[in-house]
Amino acid sequence: AKVIFKVPPRVFSDNEFRTLTMPFQLLVGENEFLYNSRKATERARRILPDGDIELIQNCNHAIVSDQTKLVKEKVLSFLGGR
Repeated sequence: AKVIFKVPPRVFSDNEFRTLTMPFQLLVGENEFLYNSRKATERARRILPDGDIELIQNCNHAIVSDQTKLVKEKVLSFLGGR
């Protein structure tokens, strides 16, 4: 089935991403269907080397429902370290 968006996703430029100064976590499902998950995490690591960036296996766009326990542990660990 083709995904149709009322508001299409926006791709931020490298310069826009570089303006982020706060700690952040990016969790991406390896089977993401909206974009290439490997390229997205590689790009994020290149642009924002201090970010907590991870490709989560065995899940797609819905990482919270696909890998609930793992995502919960990662988010709580990230927030607990702040």
